[in-house]
Amino acid sequence: MSAFEVVKIGLEVFFFLVSGGVGVYAYLVSRNTASQEKVSALESALQRDIAELRAQVGRLDERSRQSPTHSDLEQVYRRIDQVAQTVNSMAGAFEGTQRTLNLIHDYLLQGKG
Repeated sequence: MSAFEVVKIGLEVFFFLVSGGVGVYAYLVSRNTASQEKVSALESALQRDIAELRAQVGRLDERSRQSPTHSDLEQVYRRIDQVAQTVNSMAGAFEGTQRTLNLIHDYLLQGKG
């Protein structure tokens, strides 16, 4: 083998290795780019979700400000209790009136009037 053939084979091996290195580099760069695109897509989706959650929390805060407080509900319950007591006293009064009316009817039906 002549020196020229050895140099030629050496250059071919060198170019083969360089081509292989370029191929590996291209693969790694494309894989990294694809990963970056996936990460960017996930980041965008997360940002949308976070924005939506912030809006929902804002709406819930607004509703909670407009909701009745414990003291408001306590006043409502007190008023309901007062109405119930009034209704009970009226029911007692009507029971007495009913008894009186029954006595009057009995008296009138017996013909003593």
